[in-house]
Amino acid sequence: PTRGCARSPGLASARWRLVQLEGRAASISGQPTPPFLLFKPESGRLSGSTGCNRLNGEYRSWGMSGFAVLPLATTRMACQGERGEQEVRFLGALARATHRIQAANSLELLADGLPLARFEAEYLR
Repeated sequence: PTRGCARSPGLASARWRLVQLEGRAASISGQPTPPFLLFKPESGRLSGSTGCNRLNGEYRSWGMSGFAVLPLATTRMACQGERGEQEVRFLGALARATHRIQAANSLELLADGLPLARFEAEYLR
């Protein structure tokens, strides 16, 4: 595997907001920070938020769609109820991801061909 996503230059130009997680809408009413990811292909790093805690770590991308997230570091604020459940599912989906599909403003992470998480781009200036 190689570092970064050299074939997807747009990956680094957006903040990728989680919109769907394991087939369910990812928005939770009253959630101050929606879950999102930021990619740094030149260093193979990612950062973001679970919607409760911040996260950062490394990822790998290879070929046309190969993708893996290495174990992540997160802050440890207490997340209760729906937010806590979503955080556990989100971190689990990132850990299981084996492929990615990026098309226009959409990024989807998959495992064994099944969708785990879908993100929409919020472009940075």
